[in-house]
Amino acid sequence: MKPETLRLTTDQPCGLAAAAFRWPGSNSPDFAAARVLADVLSSKRGSLYDLVSKGKALSAGFFFDGWRQASLGYALASFPAGGDGTSLLHHVREVLEDIAKNGVPADLLNAAKRHEVVDAEFEKNSISGVAMLWSDALALEGRQSPSDDIEAIQNVTLENVRDTARRFLNQKESISAILTPQPSGQPISSASFGGTESLAAKENAAVPLPTWAQKVNQLSVPVSTVHPNVTMLSNGLKLIVQPHPARGRDPI
Repeated sequence: MKPETLRLTTDQPCGLAAAAFRWPGSNSPDFAAARVLADVLSSKRGSLYDLVSKGKALSAGFFFDGWRQASLGYALASFPAGGDGTSLLHHVREVLEDIAKNGVPADLLNAAKRHEVVDAEFEKNSISGVAMLWSDALALEGRQSPSDDIEAIQNVTLENVRDTARRFLNQKESISAILTPQPSGQPISSASFGGTESLAAKENAAVPLPTWAQKVNQLSVPVSTVHPNVTMLSNGLKLIVQPHPARGRDPI
């Protein structure tokens, strides 16, 4: 990949400076370390967000979009209209170059690992959360279970993250962009969004259910193994509580 800086205009009230990198996919042995590194880079105690504290940016953070074969990691900082996007991009690159050279603080690394584990544990507090956790692990990442991800993250070391930062925060393979505010004063045309869309079938006819769907009528309700605490309140309401252990959340 050859480095390139795109210069575009935007109708947003503030400008954006972005530095994007090719990030490891979930198939890569570096995925867990890259995931933890992205969390460290997005921490409000990190050197990237420190650009906001120093008045060099309105906001700053690091974002990570993961896929199986390859992922996208990008630093994003905003500047006010009339500000210097080129200078801000330079500051962002300086921060990332320093991290690629010297690594990340151990306390932020440990906090990021705890945050990832706790987030996974909290997903177990709801049926939809458990479904998403398993869907991501099996369908998107090709794992055997969500515990594979948790175990990999717990095994990430400071040296793993330092090596990942050195290899993947490579400015020679980075695509950057500067979006400068340029309001036109005109409403955005809806013509570019195409016509209306319909998901309804064009022909509706009675068809037999597939074999797997016919088995629905043969399902049996499993025996419940939960033991909730049932309390009758003085106002006549019945309170049913099912205890479930959950670990506390640690901020990065």
